[in-house]
Amino acid sequence: MLGTALSTSAFEGSFEEPRLKSNIVGIYEGSALLCTGVILDNDTIITAKHCLSSIKSTKRLMRLTLKGQPGARALEVFEHGRLDIALLKTSTLSVQRPYSGVYTSPLKSGEDIVIGGIGDNGEVVFGHSRVRASVGSLSEIEEGPLYLCHGDSGAAIFVKQNDNYLLAGIVLRGEEGCYGKGTFLNLKEVF
Repeated sequence: MLGTALSTSAFEGSFEEPRLKSNIVGIYEGSALLCTGVILDNDTIITAKHCLSSIKSTKRLMRLTLKGQPGARALEVFEHGRLDIALLKTSTLSVQRPYSGVYTSPLKSGEDIVIGGIGDNGEVVFGHSRVRASVGSLSEIEEGPLYLCHGDSGAAIFVKQNDNYLLAGIVLRGEEGCYGKGTFLNLKEVF
């Protein structure tokens, strides 16, 4: 889960747009959480490639389940050649996309972002943070009070613009024990 100095319930309560929650899924193999994924459309999820790197066989792929999407099944994985992102093709997902597309402008230091991830407790948690620095396709999240945990790889980075949320990035790295900063890939490099 996204870690914070606040309690989880207080942290979740401070987030004003719970409608985004339906776009965040946990990607599991059996009962083990591999990472977070973000629904792009009715049959596609984007996540961090390293989460799915061991899922090559169809037999293992069919064991993937998506928390929050009962009955949905993983069908195929498409990995990017050089970036740490992957698309997971699925059976039909039930979602009304509450965000308004992809943010394709460069992210700047100090820019406000919203992060939504699953982490290690299996619950979707959101929090606010800022971009600390951006270099090429990567950005770093400011340190504290928000930390990314193991399981938050693949989590969504949103930018709010004119009362609309735009998907701006995918978390590439969280930390065991929820310590330290996180790194994310700017989707402007992909789309």
